[in-house]
Amino acid sequence: MELTRAQPQYGYALAGIRKQDLSDLAQHHYLVSFMAWQLARGAAQAGIKVDILKVLELSLLHDLGELLGGDISMPYARINPKARKLAKAFEAENQRFLAKFFPKKDQGYYRALVKEVMDTKLSEGFIVKVADIIEAVHYRLFMKKLEGRTWILMLKS
Repeated sequence: MELTRAQPQYGYALAGIRKQDLSDLAQHHYLVSFMAWQLARGAAQAGIKVDILKVLELSLLHDLGELLGGDISMPYARINPKARKLAKAFEAENQRFLAKFFPKKDQGYYRALVKEVMDTKLSEGFIVKVADIIEAVHYRLFMKKLEGRTWILMLKS
């Protein structure tokens, strides 16, 4: 997991963000986790049944497969669906490989979490996806690279 500090989020390169300004996977996971935690707490306080621990677990590993590659930019993924599909398959394979680094007794649990976050159908996974989009929009805003309809396109992806 230490490698997450050194893995840049290359998907932002097409947004005009310079290499030295790219965020890393550790920063992204921390911010998504923090935002997802707050969203989950708000949902729970509003009476929605949500497993906050699961939200945190999903958010901590949601892009872990990108540690070994698979991160492509949202604009490129939108114009090349085949590349997006292949990138997602590569990320899923990386997640399967990373499961080996968990204790044997936890590998099945880890794989189940990965499956859930890669194929969001439950409210916990949806909260993580929303937090992921918020973090991406916030990062682009922070870097002064959020133009026009960019955030709307991100919501559609």
